[in-house]
Amino acid sequence: MEDKRPAPIAVQRIVVTDFDIGFGNLVVLLIKFAFAVIPAAIVVTLVWMGIASVVKLIDG
Repeated sequence: MEDKRPAPIAVQRIVVTDFDIGFGNLVVLLIKFAFAVIPAAIVVTLVWMGIASVVKLIDG
């Protein structure tokens, strides 16, 4: 009977010491990040408001 398990995958650890990005590309990246944070902040706020409403409803 043959063993059907896959061979173990070797783990290779990598350490990033430096990366080079142009100023314009960095600005574009940060603007995209800022626009991505807005809907995430809205969702988190709505969740916290829901939790606060439930706690207030239970506590009276």
